[in-house]
Amino acid sequence: MDNLDTEIIKFFEGFAKNPPINSVSVQQIVNALKLELPPDYLDIFSFMNGGEGFIGDRYCRLYPLDELISLNESFSVKEFASEIFVFGSNGGGEAFAFNTTTSPVSIVKIPFIPLDVGFAELLGKTFREFLVSFAENGDN
Repeated sequence: MDNLDTEIIKFFEGFAKNPPINSVSVQQIVNALKLELPPDYLDIFSFMNGGEGFIGDRYCRLYPLDELISLNESFSVKEFASEIFVFGSNGGGEAFAFNTTTSPVSIVKIPFIPLDVGFAELLGKTFREFLVSFAENGDN
C-alpha cells in the first residue's frame, strides 16, 4: 500500500472491500489483459481487490481485478464496444470502463444497453480524476 495515495483511500471509506491481492498477482493479470492500465488504478489492489459502496452520494462497484476478463466476456464487450474495457458499474445500468483508444487510457461511463461507445461520457483521464468527478457530479 506504499504507492497508494491517502486521498484515493478516503474515497473508499464506506466501501465493502474485497481482500487485497499481492503485486505479483496484479502484474500477472495485467500482463494477461495486454492493456496499460492507470498506475493509480492498479495501486488500489494493494488495499482492496474491488468492492462496492458509496463515493459521496453515488453508488460505485469496482470489479475484482481477477474477474475482469471473464466479466468483459460475459458483457460481450469485444462484440459491441471493442474500444473499451469494463472495470466497474454504478449498479444502475451503466458501466465504468477504460477507453483503450486513448493513450494513456481514459475512463468513461457507458450504458450496458446499448453497449455503444457513441453513448460513452468521459469521466477522467486518470483514476483519481474519475473518483473526483464521480464524487462531485450528481449526474455521473
